[in-house]
Amino acid sequence: MIRPLKIGLLTCCGILLAASQSPQTTDMAGARANVSNETIEGLLRDVACPIQNLDNHATSMSAKCVQDCAKGGSPLVILTQDGRLYFPISAKMPDTDQRQPFSGRPTLHSGEIRGCRPIVRRCFCVMLCHGQATTSDQALLNQVREKYDAPFNRNLQSFNCAVDFSWKEHFTETTRVGDEGTDEELEKTFQPIRNRVAVTRQNVTVSSGLSDDAINKLPHGGMAEGLLEHAVQKSLYTWLDAGTGMFLPNPDTPVSFEQSPSGYKLTFKVQTSNVEMDFAPDMRLQSATLKGSQPTGFKTSFASGPQGFLLATLTRGEDGKLEPGNRLIYTYTYQTVDGVELPEHVAVIRESHHEVWRYTLSGCIAKTSK
Repeated sequence: MIRPLKIGLLTCCGILLAASQSPQTTDMAGARANVSNETIEGLLRDVACPIQNLDNHATSMSAKCVQDCAKGGSPLVILTQDGRLYFPISAKMPDTDQRQPFSGRPTLHSGEIRGCRPIVRRCFCVMLCHGQATTSDQALLNQVREKYDAPFNRNLQSFNCAVDFSWKEHFTETTRVGDEGTDEELEKTFQPIRNRVAVTRQNVTVSSGLSDDAINKLPHGGMAEGLLEHAVQKSLYTWLDAGTGMFLPNPDTPVSFEQSPSGYKLTFKVQTSNVEMDFAPDMRLQSATLKGSQPTGFKTSFASGPQGFLLATLTRGEDGKLEPGNRLIYTYTYQTVDGVELPEHVAVIRESHHEVWRYTLSGCIAKTSK
């Protein structure tokens, strides 16, 4: 029996080391019983190289070699991350569907899985594809975007939280300048202020509940309160790019995907400049670079969440250069509020000024559409 692909196709691929193992036989009724509809993700490529080179995998290959072998007549297969090979065929008889233009590119495929055989450490399955067997770059971009949790693109309209912050703990990690206030001023005047933050798709607004006149009358013109509000606002605006899916190209942006040593590379244009994004094999964004005379960019890491990938860290250079000592590093962990993943513990590290701002969002209220 062939189990659903996402839990491993264990029955058909459970024994992969015995090159001399006799293939299993089955009657027609049994074969029909073993048909299952699945969606798999992998690289459409020629069959020759993965068979002859067992070190070859779905994220390490030569695009030119794939194209040359396909043009030379080598059958096309779908090579998945775990080394399984699927032979895509169309529903036509005879099968005249040619998929060579798509070889060497990551694709998603839907269809029926029919009959698998273990041969020389590779698992072979026949996949009867319905309609187009491969995915264009634009369609793949949409599939990549769906892997990320962007709550404002679903039903989140806004959220409002209290900002919990400790000035005493702050200065155990931050170099003191002097215009923030004395220990006594911070403890008696600034610590009791109860800030809240309201976040919509477009704006991040931090409120202390004090009037501008009242803030100006605080020690040092309320400098400490202004610094805290700026750190909260800056970090949540940075998160908002992930919360709205803005860090990825819009669905209608012309893009190009290709294989890379780290996984996949996505390229597109922003006005007259080229942008390159590097993705891990599972399509987690790792970095983005705006090409030009002075390249700028950022690095990211993402955690898995119930609705998709969640931004865990984002690092950028203060002047565009990602060099130690000159970086801004944002980190996020999450809480679930009414079914929505919202930031909970947030940190901002500004290396050039030896500043570390850590705060917690609590008592959050999320407003969603039905």
